[in-house]
Amino acid sequence: MSFLAPLYLAGLAAIGLPILFHMIRRTPKGKVPFSTLMFLEASPPKVTSRSKIEHWLLLLLRATALILLALAFSRPFMRQSEDQTVDAESKRRAILVDVSASMRRDGLWDQATQKVDALLKDVKPDDSVGLFVFDQELLPLLSFEEWSGLKAGHQTTVAQERLNEVSPGWMGTNLGAVLPEAVTAVLDEAGEKAASRATEIVVITDLQRGSRIEGLQTFEWPDAVTVDVQLVEATTTGNASVQVVGSVDKKSGLRVRVENVADSPYERFNVQTASDSDDDTDSATEQVAMQQEVHVPPEQNRVVQFKDVSDVSRAGGCFAQR
Repeated sequence: MSFLAPLYLAGLAAIGLPILFHMIRRTPKGKVPFSTLMFLEASPPKVTSRSKIEHWLLLLLRATALILLALAFSRPFMRQSEDQTVDAESKRRAILVDVSASMRRDGLWDQATQKVDALLKDVKPDDSVGLFVFDQELLPLLSFEEWSGLKAGHQTTVAQERLNEVSPGWMGTNLGAVLPEAVTAVLDEAGEKAASRATEIVVITDLQRGSRIEGLQTFEWPDAVTVDVQLVEATTTGNASVQVVGSVDKKSGLRVRVENVADSPYERFNVQTASDSDDDTDSATEQVAMQQEVHVPPEQNRVVQFKDVSDVSRAGGCFAQR
């Protein structure tokens, strides 16, 4: 048992007051003359023992009242059991790593993997971790269920191995859709234990313009979930974003908006479309279907149109190169 205001326990010292009052004997001081006793010799009352306590029940009642008052003001409470304390200190953490096109810039992906390694080293035995990557959608690399099924000490190794197997692609970022999906994944894993464990979503991203974070304005964020955004910063300035405008079909073709940032030292970009290949080759060897050069001054945007779209259904994405 512990106390919220232990200083009030000093009031227990007042228990000595009833004992002191019971032990004090006072001799009568006043004199009342009686006519029938005026010829008798005066004799003062005799006290046989000044330290004798006569009314034990009254003393115990007074001492008990003082003890209860002191304990009430000190506000005692019972501590949680050891198992409950360990469970409350454990964390449920979802690690989200940005794999959008902007993460291809020099140094960003290396910074992201280093931050993930640091987070995995900080994991405690009772923690539950899920590893995800995202661009326009959320993809699990290591789910909470898989993490719980792995042996202790082997979990971080598997997470690092799976992260090393992926790399940034050519898609944009949609945090407005990804973060609500991550919240759902975390709370579904938590179940009835949601209130007893700290729940956290760690987002590792460069938070570039065009992340569509405004989509979170209509999402009611749960109080039980916190977000930690860990930014990675590019060593070089300048970044151009690419976005498909409107629908893509053989009649209207493909329209792409290229937007250049304010601090970019580049104005000319080569816009290309990449189509999926039939074999199991890596994303870096995607076939270039179409390309076009465009001039986009800093802090401006231009729309590029590809009219000759031979196979729209296989268009995997588009990207801009200097």
